[in-house]
Amino acid sequence: MRGRCLLFCLARQMPPSRTSVIRRFAEHGPHVLAGGIEVDVELLDDRRAVIGLRGSGTCASLRAAGLSVPYPSGLRRLRGELPDVEMVVVERVPAGFRAAAKREGISWVDLSGAGHIEEGRRVIFDLPDDDEKPSRRQKVSPFAPAASRVVRVLLHDHSRAWRLSEIVELAEVNPGNAHRVLGELVERGLIERDEYDYVLVDPRIMLDVWADHYEAPRDRTVSRVGGELVRVVKELVVDAGNIVISGELAAELLAPHLPARRAIIHCLDREAFVEISRRIERPKLDPQSETQVVVDLADIGYGGFPVQRAGLRLATPIQVYLDLAREPGRGREAAEHLRREVIGF
Repeated sequence: MRGRCLLFCLARQMPPSRTSVIRRFAEHGPHVLAGGIEVDVELLDDRRAVIGLRGSGTCASLRAAGLSVPYPSGLRRLRGELPDVEMVVVERVPAGFRAAAKREGISWVDLSGAGHIEEGRRVIFDLPDDDEKPSRRQKVSPFAPAASRVVRVLLHDHSRAWRLSEIVELAEVNPGNAHRVLGELVERGLIERDEYDYVLVDPRIMLDVWADHYEAPRDRTVSRVGGELVRVVKELVVDAGNIVISGELAAELLAPHLPARRAIIHCLDREAFVEISRRIERPKLDPQSETQVVVDLADIGYGGFPVQRAGLRLATPIQVYLDLAREPGRGREAAEHLRREVIGF
């Protein structure tokens, strides 16, 4: 594509101490990419600029957008808002972003000078990012069951600045583990930190990324049961110990939408798991029923910030959303309704 193209930077309002990604790209470069390709950026404001690429037989301009949180979900949202975007400018490229950009048919460049830029079907520039290079450092997954207690705390009050000591207390993790998880979230661009505090960049993106990485507890049983689902669940969990209810039943109680056909009982210790599994006896089973009860052994973090409804202890709406977001049909629909009506981001 030839001629003048506008570079639109889609980025959330940054704190005063943080300059937008497109302004940093314009002011600090790189102004020359590998192979001698020169980059010209004429800033219009923090949201718009004009960009040009010249050198090595290349003379091109691309419609582009700055992406402050470079994750597949953020890229999909950007393309939905700016369908004509051909290229994104990002601070760094986390794992999976290159594949997502390829699926979307969009070029990209980061602040280190790595990138993949195409004009039509012609590759103009291709330099691997650091995430593709072998690394001996073992990274912690911030969305693993125990580690995600930290993420749960951050999303519980997503607009505030958090001290490490506050996160440690609420997440019930030791300071070293919390520090490693927070460091990984900072590196991925999902949170920012100053000298003392940690702040979410965008709770929507954090929840989307968590949902992409979420895996249900492996130690579980699934039973078809007869009778009213609320009544059956109440009978199963009465005096059963440390549990929370999730799934369609929790979504229905938090934000009525579709009649629930499935409930998840997260047992937060093995004693509760053994007891409730024992209570699902043959007389209660109904192989022909569409109503299901899932009983699993979950990390204690699943019980963080519970909600009381209809005499039941429900998991936080964030957890209910995670349990339903990747289910087909009714589960997914219930998740999206809950997100709109209760979660709000």
